[in-house]
Amino acid sequence: MDSNYDEQKVFDSVWQRVTDCSDEPKQVTAPDDKTLLSSLIAAEKSNHAFYHSAAHRVGNSCASLFNSLAQVSRKRLGRLQTFHFLICGNNCTADAERFEVPSGTLYTLREAYWRESETAAQLISAAASIHNGKFSSYAAEFARQAAENAEHIIQLIDRIMK
Repeated sequence: MDSNYDEQKVFDSVWQRVTDCSDEPKQVTAPDDKTLLSSLIAAEKSNHAFYHSAAHRVGNSCASLFNSLAQVSRKRLGRLQTFHFLICGNNCTADAERFEVPSGTLYTLREAYWRESETAAQLISAAASIHNGKFSSYAAEFARQAAENAEHIIQLIDRIMK
């Protein structure tokens, strides 16, 4: 009796997949809110640690920029963790992504530029896909902030290279 029930479940499952086939392309499902937030938190933890380390490593006029970036990153991280708790109901324990501070100020600035650019892109994507309107507005604001940071880094590199 159970085997008939199991066979019927398998048949129903296969039949559902067959009838769902159409000429229209399937939409790729976005990651769920928890996965997306965990990913953003891990990246932001890495950014914060990178900027903090870079500020100590470069030790010149760029140290203030890296300290400022670390401060902004820490605020973003805190807000992302708050939203993770509000949306998911628990604290995020995502580990920071691994990083290495390059040797030389220009190379460190280059890495910081790409980090801020990537952060902006990730936050724009998150703003569009997450299921919480309040978070979307914060993500859009954070993305704007990261894009502005990237522009400041470009301007600093311009000044150094001239």
